[in-house]
Amino acid sequence: MTSPVSQDTGLPYPRRIWAVVTVITSIILLVASTAAISLGLPVISDDLNIDAATAVWIVSAFQISLVVCILPFSALGDMLGHRRIYRSGIMIFTIGAVLCALSDSFGVLLAARALQGVGGAATVSVGSAVLRDIYPRSMVGTAVSINALTVAVAGGLGPVAGSLILSYASWPLLFSVWIPVGLIAYLASTALPDNEAGRGQMDVVGAIINAVAFGALVLGVTQLGSRLDLAFSALAISTIAFVVLVIHVRGRPHSILPVDLLAMPGLRMALMTSGLGFATGAVIMTVFPFYLLRDIGVSKMEAGFVIAIWPTTAAVSAVLAGWMSDRIRPEILCFSGLLTLAICMLLIISPIVGHSIKYITFIMAVMGVGFGFFQAPNNRILIVLPPRERRIRASGIQATSREFGNAIGIGLAGLGFSLAVTEGAYIGLAAGAALAVLATILSAIRLNLGLWSDL
Repeated sequence: MTSPVSQDTGLPYPRRIWAVVTVITSIILLVASTAAISLGLPVISDDLNIDAATAVWIVSAFQISLVVCILPFSALGDMLGHRRIYRSGIMIFTIGAVLCALSDSFGVLLAARALQGVGGAATVSVGSAVLRDIYPRSMVGTAVSINALTVAVAGGLGPVAGSLILSYASWPLLFSVWIPVGLIAYLASTALPDNEAGRGQMDVVGAIINAVAFGALVLGVTQLGSRLDLAFSALAISTIAFVVLVIHVRGRPHSILPVDLLAMPGLRMALMTSGLGFATGAVIMTVFPFYLLRDIGVSKMEAGFVIAIWPTTAAVSAVLAGWMSDRIRPEILCFSGLLTLAICMLLIISPIVGHSIKYITFIMAVMGVGFGFFQAPNNRILIVLPPRERRIRASGIQATSREFGNAIGIGLAGLGFSLAVTEGAYIGLAAGAALAVLATILSAIRLNLGLWSDL
């Protein structure tokens, strides 16, 4: 079961089935648990006697450690094999869940969440490369559809599970309930494909610079509005580190940042669109629990089901969009999805909708459709466009763009709460609307420039 996949033929049956089971359960582990925790932030903040802006750090700690570790783990995937890195990530994340459930203070919980971020980084850094090796090239659209469906369903499962747990139990169960899922994913992961190890080298200096650049940037964004001195210092350090990183990677064949892939215009545009789209999604999942529970005053159960509508409709539409991306230019599908998402976000913050749960529920459903039509086709571009021999490093930058977007979205949510405690949720939603509009504009530019992917 450890032999690499030599061609774009995918895994044979029944090994392919067990590999798909691993991917599905690991997605549920990462996505559903994160969504459930976002819903539980108000409860955790009350129990630990911390304010909303501080509570967001429970999510931010995970995102910061995840973002800074993705590219180094992607490089390790070339060196040690992506199956080994993927499995290690599942186990580290599960151990982190145990520690989170046992946490008795905010500091311990923060450290455990950071450890979960390291595990998540290992898994997502090679996730697209693993997916590409499981299926033959002719089934990439199907693979993306299944993946997007699982992500969306897991995103919907998280709030529902979180609302049920918080209605009948204490918040530590938000973490411990996912431990069995992690164990199942780890046991099934022996069926995963592997690549030929020892192909690359670790750019240690580049990895350190990368960690400083991305870590300081996310730290700076999260501190805007609360501690301007720390925010500006972190952003200044991040700017310097990015400049140093660009200088460092020039002319290096095994640099931490795959410059050759970033030089591909179609891939570069898809990465930027991905970052903005997922930043919008992160704002929604982080801010909406506060908006529904505190601003509107709905019950925990009702809030969970309202939030779950968005990933549920995204799941259904992603399946259709993935199938259509084999037949229609995925760039067109991405634009239509992002345009729908942007319009819905603008409606959410408009006086037309206000605090009407009926209107909010309907718009959340349509917004999910838009996100599904953006996510699946754009992921198809990111998976297939890079050369196959560069699939692992391409997986790393794809995951970095997605998770960096998530981190920025969460940071902007925290900024909203820092600027205005009572209106923080509304400010966060307004920032999400701005991100969706920017993503739509970028997607329109891609269409206008004719940057079609040769798929």
